Amino acid sequence: MKKTRLLIATLVCAIMLMGVGYAWWTDTITLGGTVATGHMDVIFSQADLSGFDSIAGASASLSEDKKTITCAFTNLYPGAKGVLNSGIKNNSTIPVKLSNIDVTFTGDVAQLEEHLLVSLSPNSGFVTIEQFVNNVEDYIDYLAIDENVGGQIYFKMNEEAPNDSTEGKSIGLNITFDWQQFNR
Repeated sequence: MKKTRLLIATLVCAIMLMGVGYAWWTDTITLGGTVATGHMDVIFSQADLSGFDSIAGASASLSEDKKTITCAFTNLYPGAKGVLNSGIKNNSTIPVKLSNIDVTFTGDVAQLEEHLLVSLSPNSGFVTIEQFVNNVEDYIDYLAIDENVGGQIYFKMNEEAPNDSTEGKSIGLNITFDWQQFNR
């Protein structure tokens, strides 16, 4: 009976030592943490048209969330021109750059879309809005911002547009800029 008790005591000690050894070998530290990287919030700070004085219904406005500019042009004629003055405000904690321009049309699109031209500079070549949107990568460096910038988009009707295609017609544009992190 003494041998049995000694054997049981030895087995219990061995199992306890195995538990202590296992705990020592698997000793780990677990740390938890949270990383905050910032946020992106770019808005238009203004939108107004100038230079369309002889056009009765030229207007520009901002959407409620200030992410879209809506322009409306009525009674356009060949050679009519003006400027959309816009401001872009970066409320983000990171610098951003332009990734895409989304333009949607309303109104007499079929008659006016090819004749309404756009440019970012009054001295550079004017292109159709479709060409402007399809070549957005040409304007990405122009619209990389850290804080706030003012921008102008120049519009004009093609001087060679047929008067019967433009007279009494109206077109609307909704312009939205999509942004991404500057170093992406």
